[in-house]
Amino acid sequence: MKLNLGGLKYTTVTKKDIEKLKQIENSLQSFQNLVSQLVCGEILHIKGDECLNSNGQSVLKFSKRLIEKIEEMKSKHYKLKSVNVNFILYWLKEGSSQEIKIILSELYFEAIE
Repeated sequence: MKLNLGGLKYTTVTKKDIEKLKQIENSLQSFQNLVSQLVCGEILHIKGDECLNSNGQSVLKFSKRLIEKIEEMKSKHYKLKSVNVNFILYWLKEGSSQEIKIILSELYFEAIE
């Protein structure tokens, strides 16, 4: 996750985020096919707590922690303007031979007047 506030950036992936990935690992195959079609810099469409690709398919779901951060930004008079694919990280679970693609997104906020 990377937040861009006009020069101020916030990036983090925690152990808790990785643990969440372990929980959903079994349902990732079709999702992984969608992620494989994304390119760095691609603009995603925001729909509630998820982001869609150009075909309207869900490719990214905001974590509970990120939703809280977005709400915090709203309280500081910022709104989420756009989400881009910043990087696609390949994660290999210990003891597994299957790589999992993870979208590291870049979120852009705009000041609310």
